[in-house]
Amino acid sequence: SESARQDPGYEAVVHGICEARFFILFRVYSMEEETAGSAPRPDTGLTPALEYVNQHYMEQFPQDRLAALCHMSPTHFRRKFQQQLGTNPLSYLHQVRMMKSCDLLRTTNLPIAEVAEKVGYQSLSCFNRHFFDFNRCTPSAWRNHHDHVRRTTTIGLAGWDRPETADEINSRNMKDRM
Repeated sequence: SESARQDPGYEAVVHGICEARFFILFRVYSMEEETAGSAPRPDTGLTPALEYVNQHYMEQFPQDRLAALCHMSPTHFRRKFQQQLGTNPLSYLHQVRMMKSCDLLRTTNLPIAEVAEKVGYQSLSCFNRHFFDFNRCTPSAWRNHHDHVRRTTTIGLAGWDRPETADEINSRNMKDRM
């Protein structure tokens, strides 16, 4: 609904929703050791596949490999994946790749073609199409928007322990305008 209405800032909202979904899935299905005395999490049987995707998202691999990791037939695996996660394995792989690409676009100055390659897309046009479907904008527009948001944040951190003072904010803004 956010992407349909396209209110101001909708891109950030949609990205935040997708990012939250990704991290919830990652947290729920991660194989971290459980703390002593806590109730065990229900095992859906998909954990090996989810871990594999999160570690090998940049590689090309058949979905049958994911099914084999979970000791399931490909048909049963796809059905269970859809039931448990509400998406299919290929869409999940693209979601992981998109999250990784957004992180690279936000934190590096790598060319978009190199970001596409690093997250596992063999063609820039395929990457651009999936990126647009996921974020409702192009990779360059997404990077420019997030770079602008980062540069125009009202409060930055002057150090690890305190926010910037008004003078420091004004000084930073003056430097940005030059």
